[in-house]
Amino acid sequence: MSSKKAIAAAIILAQAGVDYSPKTGATCPCCKAENLRVRNTLAWSGNMRIRFHLCTTPSCLLAVLKQGIKSVEMDREPEPQANAGGACARA
Repeated sequence: MSSKKAIAAAIILAQAGVDYSPKTGATCPCCKAENLRVRNTLAWSGNMRIRFHLCTTPSCLLAVLKQGIKSVEMDREPEPQANAGGACARA
């Protein structure tokens, strides 16, 4: 693979996004380093939150390019229902 194709592939992986775990953070799609440094965190949108990270591994192509890595966190807890317990209150 040529160096231009490797760079393009690494950037596509970073922009596509990785999973975010509150326990282990985000993992670099290029070098597999865990718990990447957070550069920016967006507000919750429904049950999803997007963050952007930077890899700090010196030998990582994304770190050398200073390319941000997108991560997506999904809230696994069910959202409360508006009428929870409403049927009992009418009895």
